[in-house]
Amino acid sequence: MGCRDLELGSRGDEGLAYWQRRVFIVAWVTYASFYLTRLNLSAVLPQIRAEFGYSKLALGLISSGFAVAYALGEVANGVLVKRVGSRRLVSTGLLASALVNLFFGFTDLFYAMVLLWALNGYFQSTGWPSMIQILAEWFPMKRIGGVTGLFGSCFLVGSIFSWLLAGFITGNYGWRFTFWVPSLLVLLFILLFHKGVRDRPESIGQTLGYQEVKGLSARAPRRASMVKVGVVAAAFTLNTFIRSGFTLWAPTFILETHGVPLGVATWAASMLPLGGVLGSFAAGWVTDTYLASRRAPVAVTMLASLGLLLTLFYQASSMDWLTSLFLLATAGFLLYGPHVLMVTTIPIDYASKQGAGVLAGVIDGIAYIGVAFADSFTGWLVDAGGWDAAVTFWVASAFAAALLMLTLWRDRPVKKN
Repeated sequence: MGCRDLELGSRGDEGLAYWQRRVFIVAWVTYASFYLTRLNLSAVLPQIRAEFGYSKLALGLISSGFAVAYALGEVANGVLVKRVGSRRLVSTGLLASALVNLFFGFTDLFYAMVLLWALNGYFQSTGWPSMIQILAEWFPMKRIGGVTGLFGSCFLVGSIFSWLLAGFITGNYGWRFTFWVPSLLVLLFILLFHKGVRDRPESIGQTLGYQEVKGLSARAPRRASMVKVGVVAAAFTLNTFIRSGFTLWAPTFILETHGVPLGVATWAASMLPLGGVLGSFAAGWVTDTYLASRRAPVAVTMLASLGLLLTLFYQASSMDWLTSLFLLATAGFLLYGPHVLMVTTIPIDYASKQGAGVLAGVIDGIAYIGVAFADSFTGWLVDAGGWDAAVTFWVASAFAAALLMLTLWRDRPVKKN
């Protein structure tokens, strides 16, 4: 899997192949840039806590406000993208996110932080449904597992770069600059996206000309299809409990369990998405190459393995530094493989291109309603019972998600005759 997955234009139709590669690359880079104005919060939580004396529960509430707004926005923007187009929606949303980050750097009030970060959650939610809609419009279903697996690495690379940049800025210039600098950087990506992407091939006088694939309703009653979507959404919500817990609390967890400086802790946290890059590649490639686009077997295997691996984090404080880094990278591999399948590949499998953005928004939106509870709940668990209590919550979530996906073991997209 790699560039071959993007060379999808027919022979003699280099124009379409060029645009497929161009749209993919620009969309990939742009969605990665969303994380510059999103993950910066997790890097500064220790400094904000030290300056204002907030509890972990209170800090979790800031993130919960983001999650509620993001959840509602995912559903709304999943519908809106079909009306206004991905190009316009992404450009507007990322610009608004940059402005919110700029203002956040000036605030000293807790409730202002909650409100501003909630607004950021809504504007951030313009990105994912738009990107899924772009992929569904530009690429054929027979290669969508490889394409989406490759695309899913964008937010992982964005996470790595965001944490590294935030750690450097926070360590050298303080937490406020960690919001100001990214808000200016993303302006370049807004311009790149607006100039480099078109919503669909028809915008440049091209068509894919590939066999379409129906969603699950092609072979099952509507009620059964919706039940399966609900199962994926529930499993993804449980998976997102773990992902959100790590992305919000990883720098703080590393700082407190290993006693390293904040800059080092933030750098170490980037091992999680680094492993996730490989996991997203592997999950999409294996399902297309060996499992005839059956996504659930890979998701079940990786989620169950994640649950087992997370039990090792009970001994985190007694581990040597290199072992901890290896475990974080491996956890990222097992966490983000099924994550990308459930929120990137499966929505296109189930809804096809007509409603892929809507379904991705619904699945992601449901998950973030859960995250609104989980982020503050994790903070409360750590305050009340230490990091072992949070690890127990994550282990239970991984195994429960694996059991849910097990019910979809044989599902695959269905082609028209």
